[in-house]
Amino acid sequence: MVVVTLNADEKGLLERCEAVIVTGRKAFVDVGGALTTIRDEKLYRDQFQTFENYCKVRWEFDRSHAYRFINSADVMRSLSPIGDILPLPKNEAQTRPLVSVPAEKRLEAWKNAVELAGDGDVTARHVASAAKRICPPAPRPAALKHEASNAGSRSRKVVALKGTSDVLDLVDSITCLVTAGNSADALELLGRLRLMLGASETDTLQTS
Repeated sequence: MVVVTLNADEKGLLERCEAVIVTGRKAFVDVGGALTTIRDEKLYRDQFQTFENYCKVRWEFDRSHAYRFINSADVMRSLSPIGDILPLPKNEAQTRPLVSVPAEKRLEAWKNAVELAGDGDVTARHVASAAKRICPPAPRPAALKHEASNAGSRSRKVVALKGTSDVLDLVDSITCLVTAGNSADALELLGRLRLMLGASETDTLQTS
């Protein structure tokens, strides 16, 4: 059920955005920018209830595909200051690893990727490696379980946590996920962090 129609200016804006998508599906930055405008201005509301339904019916994009374009455009905006100094990403795959990196650190990550590539072309693998340096991934659940099971006392557990920087890695990962808007995974990691710190506190009470 469509509730609100578009005015003449909004219809004109929608037509211009859709023209970009029709003629520039390979121009990922332009497509991402057009989709962002349609989403933010709710230009789909004349015929569709949700942006996701609009993408599916109008363009045969599922939600994840549409947001890959949107996220790529956002990454490119973050990198635009170095456009005259270093080459910018040429495709969406090169920008994808930078989506989870905080916006203020994307320039640094891209510069690292260019350095890793040397005289060759920058690949998505170079970008992924650079992104991991800036925003390390969270410890795997199995590693956390192993850490907890092997820590038999407060002193051993605290030393182990500090030595492997698991807590700091988790905090960095949670920050990256929140910045990228991935609240579900961020909450999951936050739960793991609470378990780790809670276990350490229990050992403290038992040994005091």
